[in-house]
Amino acid sequence: MVLISASENACISLIVSEKGLLFPHGFVLSAEEQMMRIAITDTELIVSAGRRRWIHRSAVAMPFHAYKTPVTVENDAYLVAVPPDVLQTLGGLEAELWFEMLAD
Repeated sequence: MVLISASENACISLIVSEKGLLFPHGFVLSAEEQMMRIAITDTELIVSAGRRRWIHRSAVAMPFHAYKTPVTVENDAYLVAVPPDVLQTLGGLEAELWFEMLAD
């Protein structure tokens, strides 16, 4: 199980799937984090929920998107939907992306 306190900052690896980004198995989200905000601007992909944010900085420019989406579960892991054009830009299926994890 992956736990982080509200005062810690760390890195986390998310995996690209056909529908979006998969959090690691055992990662825990609170009830308030079940709806996520996604902001994709130029070279940053920001996933935020509750008091936490996950930020990926890409070397490649991505198409702009901003939306809210519910978290789903796929293969016993949390899944956050991301548009296909962004997933393709990020390296395609099974790519491992590092996100800086910030907590307020």
